Amino acid sequence: RRNVVTVVAALYKEKGIEYFLGSIPLIMEKVRDAHFVVVGDGDERDYFIQLANDLDISDHVSFLGRRQDIPSILEASTVLVLPSSEREGFGLALVEAMAMGVPVVATNIGGIPEIVIDNKTGFLVRPKSSKEIADKVVMLLNSVEIRNRLAVDARKYVEDKFDSKKQTAKLESIYIELLQRKNLI
Repeated sequence: RRNVVTVVAALYKEKGIEYFLGSIPLIMEKVRDAHFVVVGDGDERDYFIQLANDLDISDHVSFLGRRQDIPSILEASTVLVLPSSEREGFGLALVEAMAMGVPVVATNIGGIPEIVIDNKTGFLVRPKSSKEIADKVVMLLNSVEIRNRLAVDARKYVEDKFDSKKQTAKLESIYIELLQRKNLI
């Protein structure tokens, strides 16, 4: 199976796509069969395509635009990268990837550390660091063991933290406890 490294993000500067693209030559030095996929659209799309040309990596990067089939793209991915450089809210693509057992590399910014526990459910890297992105991606591409360990832990973490039935049950038990304290039940 081919090594596919995917980014799912709006194509704006603050999403850190340029740092992801900057990591590709570093990754390609160590993992020659890797292919890179950028899913999303935005005002900076042409800039990023030109940057891929300037970095001489355009043969290794596919810009897919906006897509509705994210789960099937994630299923075909070896690693998901979320390279946000300035801010990031929830990171839905991270949760989706983790739930599917796709290892993740994401920047330690905004709400991401609430989703990714470094070296447990994925890898966190400093924002704006192509080298750190490359180092973690190479580690994942070269080690089935690390990918599998992160995938298992991430899947369990997402199930525990984001499963709606479990969240509803926790909320119900809190309500029951509060009602019992007030002697209402």
